[in-house]
Amino acid sequence: MRNALGDNWRVRAGVALAVGLLAVGAVAAALTAHASKAAVGSAADRNTLVYAVTSTPPDIDPNSSAEFVESELFTNTLSRLFDFKSVKRPDGTYVMQSAGYAPVAGSLVASWTVSPDKKTITLNLRKGVKNFLGHTFDAKAVRYTIDRLLALNGTASFYLHVIGVTKPSNMVVVNPYKVTFKLDFPAELFFKILSIPHMGIVDPVEFKAHATKSDPWASTWAHTHSVGWGPYYIVQNQQGVQVVLKRDPNFWGHKPAIENIIEKAVPASANRLALLKGGAVDIVSYLLPREWLSLKGNASVKVISFEPAQTHSILYMTNTKKPFDNRLVRQAVCYALPYSAILKTVGLGTARQQKSPLPANYEFYAPQLDPYTYNPAKAKSLLKKAGFPNGFSTSIGFSNDDPTVEQSAAIVQNALAQVGIKASLLKQPFATYSQNWLGAKYQMGMMSEGAFIPDYTYALHLWYYGPKKSNFLDFTDYYNAKVDKLLDQAAHTFAQAQRKSQATEVQRLILNDAPICYLMEPGVHFPARSNIGGINYFTYSAIHFDLLTKS
Repeated sequence: MRNALGDNWRVRAGVALAVGLLAVGAVAAALTAHASKAAVGSAADRNTLVYAVTSTPPDIDPNSSAEFVESELFTNTLSRLFDFKSVKRPDGTYVMQSAGYAPVAGSLVASWTVSPDKKTITLNLRKGVKNFLGHTFDAKAVRYTIDRLLALNGTASFYLHVIGVTKPSNMVVVNPYKVTFKLDFPAELFFKILSIPHMGIVDPVEFKAHATKSDPWASTWAHTHSVGWGPYYIVQNQQGVQVVLKRDPNFWGHKPAIENIIEKAVPASANRLALLKGGAVDIVSYLLPREWLSLKGNASVKVISFEPAQTHSILYMTNTKKPFDNRLVRQAVCYALPYSAILKTVGLGTARQQKSPLPANYEFYAPQLDPYTYNPAKAKSLLKKAGFPNGFSTSIGFSNDDPTVEQSAAIVQNALAQVGIKASLLKQPFATYSQNWLGAKYQMGMMSEGAFIPDYTYALHLWYYGPKKSNFLDFTDYYNAKVDKLLDQAAHTFAQAQRKSQATEVQRLILNDAPICYLMEPGVHFPARSNIGGINYFTYSAIHFDLLTKS
């Protein structure tokens, strides 16, 4: 029988909420009034920052979203109970801190206490916090947010269960500004989990105003709308086109230097590069290495790099789809890949090979365990042993949002053909791909991925705790009972020596099972206009717009 991280925590529940039509009208009017005041400028406006991204968020409900582009929106519109601490570097950029049990500062929490057994944690909430609608933050907002995430049992409920919050009674409202968490077990990840974007506290008044009898948690509305107590609020969310944010005049924290944020969807990286060089945008995301390297020597732009980073490119196989239900086949695929060629051709010397389920900036990263090198002869031998002496046909799904993945896919396709595996390439729109990879729909797939928190307990539980029916995010449908047991133990292990031993063994087991072939760790690079300051890197791949400046 599994412990508190086992199967039972993923059962769905629902609670009906009654909302008056007058409240709906009042809040809608307030939103309309604020939207009409939002003078949206351009990159030439000092008070406006234009950010060219590959795509706008397909889903902005913290319960159901699972993409980095969505976490950026949550980060800037929903304050959390805690925030990760950050360090300002000499060049004016910021880097997140993540080491230890509580590498955080209070956000909507003013102070807290932890019991000796680390199972009871009492939070004293910040008073006097209001948002642009004039709604006050208090314990009712925390209560509603936790209840909603548990009831809907999506992405965010996964995070809560990892820290021993499996039912509403795990959190008790003591008074309007004090709540107590009574955890199922001492959770090493408690403070870190409550600091990630998906744990943003939502405004219950606004959410309840859009609830219906058939949709008691306002899931339909929340797919495209959200209100909390962050430094910015959403003025416009035109999916696939742009998202416009405006500085909240009532924000409880420091006043952001930039008033308006425009996230503009520009799918082609060449177009993002041209817009940046021409001054039409201030920052861009996801340029090819050759594109951002071309900016060297251009005085009007700069590239801020953070290396190593948590994101890495992968080739994955759905472990329950034939022939990838055979471990020998999966191992053969990993031996068939020309890792050096990918680094040279795609990374252009700016990246490193990823050699573990954990990225290089994670504690307990163990690259020495990786057995896979480019060895076509061994790949063929393993395929023959698995019963496929002549190979087989398959397909590789990937999104159009990251051009480096498409480049890598062509190299992988050619390499697999050399050992008899005929793989067709399925390039799909970002929204379509997002649904399919989470649903374990592809035989094989490629993407860049990374965990929000640089902690092995979190990262490996996220992708490798199986099977799929037990873990919404197990996109390869991978399952190893030994891995699950070690990850369950790690969730409440605090001794460093024991944690290192657990992390090393889990990595060894996963590498041997080969659900994923690890390709390239490219680092994180932010091309921006030279007048943009305060660029920051947090491992949940979200720029904190409130830290940016524009001279």
